[in-house]
Amino acid sequence: LPGGRFLTRRSLHGHPHQARARAGEGDARLEDVLAGAERPAPLVGALHGGERAEKSLFALHAADGRPAWSAGTANPSYASPALATLAGTRQVLVFTQRIVGGFDPATGATLWEQPFDSGNAVCAAPVVVGENRVVFSSGYGRGSDLFELSRDAAGKFSAQRLWKSIRMKSKFGHLFVREGCLFGLD
Repeated sequence: LPGGRFLTRRSLHGHPHQARARAGEGDARLEDVLAGAERPAPLVGALHGGERAEKSLFALHAADGRPAWSAGTANPSYASPALATLAGTRQVLVFTQRIVGGFDPATGATLWEQPFDSGNAVCAAPVVVGENRVVFSSGYGRGSDLFELSRDAAGKFSAQRLWKSIRMKSKFGHLFVREGCLFGLD
């Protein structure tokens, strides 16, 4: 963000905190910084709430940081949610300790979910590798899965696992695609 100034902070547990920019230029407004950027109405963020977390995904209003919605019931992970378009639909990709899935960025509604039992908090973000394909990867001996998304005539999503491999077990490092090949640290 311009100048690296601190914008705002808010607890998702009901204890709001506000902070002023420390660059001597007064408060920076998030909506001014993001003006013109392509984004959904709410700004989506993840919170790892530990073993007793009730939700694994939270969305905040960009203008003031108020909660917009929360979703997901699996134990959250450290992996950042990823905003992507898959199978022609904008969605927030989520990687928890037990599932991978896509959520509607405007409402938080679950679009699709698939089991991905790593049993541990994962850190690597999902990687879109095609118009309807996404790879999720975890360390701890779990490895990577490639999923292909499709929609039926009624618009319902399904995700099919195309392959699973333990040859790429990305624990902390993010994977990336270049010239049709998947790269990362195992």
